[in-house]
Amino acid sequence: MSGILFLGNDDFQIRQGDQGMLLTLTYDSKGLTLVLFYSKECPYCDSLINKFKQLPNYVNGCQFAMVNVNRNMSVVERSKNTVAPITYVPDVIMYVNGMPYIRYDGPHDIQHIKEFIVSLYQKIQKTAFIESQGQGPTPPQEQGHGPPQGQGQSPQQVLASSPGIPKGAPQGEAIPAYTIGKPLCGDGKKEGVCYLNFHKAYVNAN
Repeated sequence: MSGILFLGNDDFQIRQGDQGMLLTLTYDSKGLTLVLFYSKECPYCDSLINKFKQLPNYVNGCQFAMVNVNRNMSVVERSKNTVAPITYVPDVIMYVNGMPYIRYDGPHDIQHIKEFIVSLYQKIQKTAFIESQGQGPTPPQEQGHGPPQGQGQSPQQVLASSPGIPKGAPQGEAIPAYTIGKPLCGDGKKEGVCYLNFHKAYVNAN
């Protein structure tokens, strides 16, 4: 399948994983799904969004999806008690058979993301994580030369790398169910992202 999926609150659910609670996909997702969590209020997201939308033209066998956190506040709210809470945007997470597997923290360019997807597929294919459904993700010029198909087993249900809350990220208070507030950019923390400012999401009108 090619193109971009635009996911919402109903496309995610909380499940118990081997090492804690996980924010998983609800629809029947087989194989690799790369999900971009973004905000229109974060300047770092704009450039990545444009490149992310081009990825289906460069990589086959991987589904691509996007989530606007401002319009889908429940996704962020439910993630806060999982092993990988969504605390900043842009946040790119690879899902394997609907389960969060690994965060992408590399450069925001097509070539690096493409290499990440292909190398990840080849890595997990060795342990038969991907369910058999045809050729895996490869650059278009390499079609027909992908790695062998998997055996239908499930991957380890936990992010393979990157802690849920990066060092230096603001902890904040409990996320209000009706808002995620406005992103905070910069502040000398993780470069190239905007942290979600939950504890200053609203002000007292008095």
